[in-house]
Amino acid sequence: MTENMNRQPQGIPSGGQFAGVKHQEPKVELNSPASRDHTLMTWIAATRVQERMPDTAAVDNGDDLGLHLRVDYDHFGEDSLRAVCPVSATGDPDAKWYVESPDGAFRRDHPDFGHDADPGAVAAWIYETKDRYDAGLNADRAALRVQDVLEGSESHNDGDGIYLTVPTSVEDEILASGCPVAANDDPNATWYVESTGGDFRESHPTFTHGTDPEKVSAWISEVKARFESSHH
Repeated sequence: MTENMNRQPQGIPSGGQFAGVKHQEPKVELNSPASRDHTLMTWIAATRVQERMPDTAAVDNGDDLGLHLRVDYDHFGEDSLRAVCPVSATGDPDAKWYVESPDGAFRRDHPDFGHDADPGAVAAWIYETKDRYDAGLNADRAALRVQDVLEGSESHNDGDGIYLTVPTSVEDEILASGCPVAANDDPNATWYVESTGGDFRESHPTFTHGTDPEKVSAWISEVKARFESSHH
């Protein structure tokens, strides 16, 4: 896949292989007839936001997306999040910014920010979205670390992140446990344990995806013991 990005000339230290894309302000009023061209709207929006996000690359793959941003491109490359103002893709001058993962499993749309939104505000929202996405990945990694120390547990992914199941001595009952950062769209979501029958649930008041997995495992085991005791 060809990406048109501005590379630094050889021998010039830049802190990264891709230079920031600098542009003159377009000599066209956003509300003039000339600005109704959807490709131009997308280009203006992307370049203005990119100037406020030094760790992004402005990319045009020649597809319907037009010029869009790759967040933290130097570090993640093709696996970086992409931020798009899809005016040219949709043919809708009122289309709103969105951020999505390369595989499309994660997507967040802004309800209000269009091509003429304040670029500083759009940049701040994109960074906030990246933090939420990163927290979801960290929660998945946390679940797998807990699985490593929680006897009998198995991991599953329902599209909203990885969760664990734990067998119990209660007939036809297993417990599910996870840290629902992605499901709740909350980077500070705490661990929970619930029964498959739906009549039992406990949430920890403070344990998040950053909590020591040994402590989380011990808490899940305690909750499991209380559940079994109350059902015998």
